[in-house]
Order: sequence, then C-alpha cells, then structure tokens
Amino acid sequence: MTFPHFDRRTVLIIGGIAIVSISVGAYTWMKQRSSEVVSPTETQTEISENITSDS
Repeated sequence: MTFPHFDRRTVLIIGGIAIVSISVGAYTWMKQRSSEVVSPTETQTEISENITSDS
C-alpha cells in the first residue's frame, strides 16, 4: 500500500532532476548561441574600424 506514495516521490525526484538538467542545458545552449551571435558582430566592428583607419 506504500507503492503509490513511493511512485509519487520518485516522479517528483525524477521531475526535479529533469527540470534542473533541462534548465542547465537551455542555459548552456543560450550561452553558446549568445557567443556565436557576439563573435560575428565583433569581427564586423573590427573590419569597419580597419576601413575607417585605412581611409
């Protein structure tokens, strides 16, 4: 008769682990996306600075 309580607790534990892992994965993915987005803009500003310094 203690099986339903145990199942609910295991589901809560598994759910918590899943939420934490998903949030960590989303955070790392967002950091990767932001770094990928930042690097092209950095190269663009460097190129524009080189053009202005040449002229």
